[in-house]
Parts: sequence; C-alpha cells; structure tokens
Amino acid sequence: MRFSIIVPIYNVEKYISTCIESVLKQTFDDYELILVVDGSPDGSLDICKSFSDRDSRIRVIEKENSGVSDTRNMGMKAAKGDFICFIDGDDYLKDGSLGRFSKVIDEHPDLEVLLGRLDVIKDDGTYLKDPVSYRHFDRTAKSLDNLCKLIQYDELVWNVFAHIFRREFIEAHDLYFTQGQVGSEDLDFVFKVLIQECRLAVIDESMCVYRIFRQGSATTKFNFGLYQGELAMAKKWFDYIQGDLKVTQDEERILCTFFAKQFIRKVSVIHRFDKERLNRVLPLIKDSTYIIKYPSGVKNTIIYRLYSVFGYKIGAKILHIYHRIHLKLKVLRS
Repeated sequence: MRFSIIVPIYNVEKYISTCIESVLKQTFDDYELILVVDGSPDGSLDICKSFSDRDSRIRVIEKENSGVSDTRNMGMKAAKGDFICFIDGDDYLKDGSLGRFSKVIDEHPDLEVLLGRLDVIKDDGTYLKDPVSYRHFDRTAKSLDNLCKLIQYDELVWNVFAHIFRREFIEAHDLYFTQGQVGSEDLDFVFKVLIQECRLAVIDESMCVYRIFRQGSATTKFNFGLYQGELAMAKKWFDYIQGDLKVTQDEERILCTFFAKQFIRKVSVIHRFDKERLNRVLPLIKDSTYIIKYPSGVKNTIIYRLYSVFGYKIGAKILHIYHRIHLKLKVLRS
C-alpha cells in the first residue's frame, strides 16, 4: 500500500463528508484512510462510521479528546502505507492529487520526504495567497542546506498537509508530533523532520486545499493557549539550535533568526492582553530577551531598544500604532 492518509477529527460534522469524498474520488486508489475521532461531541463519528461501513479502505479510530498532536500520532502508529499524508477534517484533497504525488515518488524511489505546496482558501471559497514555489531547492544538496535556503527565500510551507513522509523514515527516527503540543504543531513537526539527514524531492503543486477562518476552528479567533504554545515552541527551538544542534555558523544564524522572528511577532501583540494574561506570559518573555536581541539589522535594533526603554506592553502598543499609521499611508499612496 502506498499511502496512509490520516485525518484528525474534532467538531467538523459540516465538512467531514466533503473531506472523505475528496479522498474516495481520487483516481489513484492504493491507499488507506485513517479517521481518528478525537472525542468529538458533534455528529462527526457517526458520519465517519457510515463511510467506513461502505468502504474497506477506511478505518475509524475513536479516542478521548487530547488534542491534534496526540490524535495524529495515534493515526501514524496505526498506519500501514509506505507514505504518510495528513489532512484536517475541514480540508479536502484536490482532484487527482494522490496520483500526481505518486508519480513523483516513482521518479525518485529513494525519497523520504516530498515537499509540496498548499492552496489556501476562506470558508466561502475566496483565494487568499499564491502558493510558494521551490525555485531555490537543490536536489543534490543536504536536507539541512535545503532547509536553510528555503527559509532564507521564504519558500517552505510549514503545514504538514502540504507534504508526504515515508513511514519507515518516520519510525526509524521516532519522529512524531510533540506530546501535548498546543500551537505551531505543524512547524514543530516539519522542522523536527527536516533537520534530519533525509532524501528530499519537491512537487510544484498542492495536494490539499486548506480552509481557514472556518467558524469554530482554532484559527478563527485569538486563542491564548495557542499563543502560549507558539511562544514556547519558538524559544525551545532557538535554544536547541544554539545549544545542541550541530550546524555551521551560517546555518545557526539562519535558523536562529527564523525562530527569533517568530518569537518577536508573538511578543508584538501583548498590548492586547489584560493584566492576568500579561502576567502569565511576561516571565517567559523577560527570560528571553536574548532572543529578541538576536536578529541583526536596524529594524530589530529599534524594536529591541523600544522594549528596553518602555517595557514590553507599552513598546508593543507603540509598534502597533506605528504599523497602523504606516499601513494607512501606504493605502493613501497607492
């Protein structure tokens, strides 16, 4: 069997039929579809069971609610296919995408990770951004070299459903989603995979259509728990790269700068927090001043000094006002 397609399911009864049907109508049919229902309180489980009763390629796994990381891990450990793919229950596969990805595997039979693109649409079908292109990918280079280059040119998609992963490679390196990780689960996992020495290939198209701004989804409104997880994840990787990852100075600079900017973006919204939330995140931020100070350049120097002089909450508010004025002036000039 070529593909194991893993779908974590929670509160998606409005969308899950479309997701499952997008898999079933693929012309390439050498796959299994693993539906892992994460204690969903809606009717998603009944819908999944109705499909599995009609098609032997579909397996339904029930579990108590524990989040998307644990749910995907359960699906990965149950997988039997040569390659693992991910879809979320409110997303769907593009027509013929499994066959196109399978063709690339045939052309590169030794590959361990196939990097793809991602179509992003709003719930009403509105297209939001152009998919990336892997113009700077080098098939002959090491995976870490490619990772750094793609980060430099902003050409790497961090969503796991853009890519496929050889199951044997995942199992051999014990590469699973971080237990209990909330926020930036995909970035954490993809980075964990790509710092390994692995054989990569790319396909200049998307497998999945990724739906954002869905009512009830984790990305629809601000979630403080996700915010905390994303902040902690950026710090974790920054510290690991500087302390334990064996890389060159240039590679360390590229990777640390990437995660420092992730961290700084999160700090920039703390002016929105009430006193209780602010007190919960400030100790981590104050303990991570070295991360905020890390990236080079005039812009980051100004940001760092702003926080140093005014403090993080007021400094973030000043930056927010500046960006609003800058945006308005940009609109007026256009």
